[in-house]
Amino acid sequence: MHWIRADLNVPGVSLYVTPLDPDAKMHGREYRLRHVSTAVGEDHLAAAVNGTLFASDSNFIRLPGDFAISNETVVADHVVNHIHAHTYLFWWDDNLIAHQEGTKPPGASVLARAKWGIGGQEPVLQPDHSSPGMGADQRTFIAADPEKKLVWITCFDKASYRFAARILAEHGAKIATAVDGGTSMAMVIGSGAKNVRAGTITGNWRPVATHFGFRADPLP
Repeated sequence: MHWIRADLNVPGVSLYVTPLDPDAKMHGREYRLRHVSTAVGEDHLAAAVNGTLFASDSNFIRLPGDFAISNETVVADHVVNHIHAHTYLFWWDDNLIAHQEGTKPPGASVLARAKWGIGGQEPVLQPDHSSPGMGADQRTFIAADPEKKLVWITCFDKASYRFAARILAEHGAKIATAVDGGTSMAMVIGSGAKNVRAGTITGNWRPVATHFGFRADPLP
């Protein structure tokens, strides 16, 4: 397990979700494929992981720069890409309080309040959404403790949903969602890191459409 926890109470720490790409929108798409390492470098992020499932013009080859669309709903600074019928939205309001939708798709009132949001495949810590376990695989999860305003980005080199949910709960997460995994799984730490190795931590094998992570003002 590789994990990074951000405390959103700390001044200068904020969230990041990939914004819509203007050129892609002109071509009827939403994003351009980028490796997580590219997104961290170009957008000056403290750390990030891969985001949602996606489809691209390059199909299975996944070439950087190709136009792509997210399979799930994504919200970047109050801008919604689209509403997908099978999205369980994991989102934050203007006060950076995290929320996990237990029904799909997200309603209009939720989307009106969401400043940041990432579409998930399963609310893995909700009892009525307990996963049957699924096979062990490379997996990426995003988790939070809404009351303490803590957020985790996590990658498991090999885990089932059930195992990952137990580990996330042991670390203090109250809500969590699974995003894309397999060869899309990636975690990268930005070059401004102190007391920890920067660069690719795990994965980063192929470019993806969306990314989720953190911005952080430089330490003195």
